[in-house]
Amino acid sequence: MLRWMICGGVVLALVAEPATREAEKAPLEWVNPANFEAGKIVAFPQAAHQPTAGTKVVYDATKCPKDKPVAPVLERMARLVNLAQVAHVEPKKLQLAVVFSGEATVVCLRDEAFAGGKNPHLPILQQLKRFGVQFYICGQALSERNYRPADVHPDVILAASAMTTLINEQSQGAAYLTDR
Repeated sequence: MLRWMICGGVVLALVAEPATREAEKAPLEWVNPANFEAGKIVAFPQAAHQPTAGTKVVYDATKCPKDKPVAPVLERMARLVNLAQVAHVEPKKLQLAVVFSGEATVVCLRDEAFAGGKNPHLPILQQLKRFGVQFYICGQALSERNYRPADVHPDVILAASAMTTLINEQSQGAAYLTDR
């Protein structure tokens, strides 16, 4: 319900009141429609700026904190796919790309090349790939860390560099997101 605040015949403000007090007290419902291991969201179907078909995004991933079970970029991409699901936008109608470089290079490694054995990022990376997310690894960052193309998981495409990939993606209309 909307309430007009009037003082001396002048409208001072338009105040939105909640439909019910119970709605204010209800716990938030976290959902994961794509069934990812990460990226839960709270659906707000009436909110502005829902995902739309045709959106192009390139994410510049440079960080991978060791204290996080899932790389932040994978968490965010899973969240974006879940938001699209709730907004009834097929994820494959979004053009999502992630470019790994810097400390995030390790996210793309095969289990055999990952320090400590099993790469914990691969399950969510593979899930996102099935939803159409493209992954690129900076060849320069890979080389600087003494890895070889054979060390990279097959769901990740070797790029000449992060810089050229980001330039090319943006010149083709992709919005730029970063963790820097």
